[in-house]
Amino acid sequence: MFQYRKIASKSEDLLSIGALRASGSEGHFNFRIALFVAIDGVPVGMVLSYRLPDPYD
Repeated sequence: MFQYRKIASKSEDLLSIGALRASGSEGHFNFRIALFVAIDGVPVGMVLSYRLPDPYD
């Protein structure tokens, strides 16, 4: 959320920005690398982690 506050306008919802970014298929942060958990077909959780490029490589 901290990062989204930097790029959002005052009228934008921070969760909406995150959802929009995760809905894409480019870059390090996207839904294709997420693990979703559902109980009886109802989503109850998600884990999304990714490695950033090593700045020293």
